[in-house]
Amino acid sequence: MTELALPLRVLSAALPTSIALDGQRAALAGLPWWPSAAALVADGLVTLPVAVSIFSGALRWARRRGRLTRG
Repeated sequence: MTELALPLRVLSAALPTSIALDGQRAALAGLPWWPSAAALVADGLVTLPVAVSIFSGALRWARRRGRLTRG
């Protein structure tokens, strides 16, 4: 089996699902799981405002273009 290239390994290690699974594996093995939980909280604190901002911008764009109406 081949390994992923370094940029892909770094990217996959930062995915929330990967972090959550690492925490779950640690908890099941009796190891400390809180570092994974802290990483997920930090990820949420960063990505949630970014996602809300992008969604708000998309709504504004759709309203300006007349693509979003109340039916």
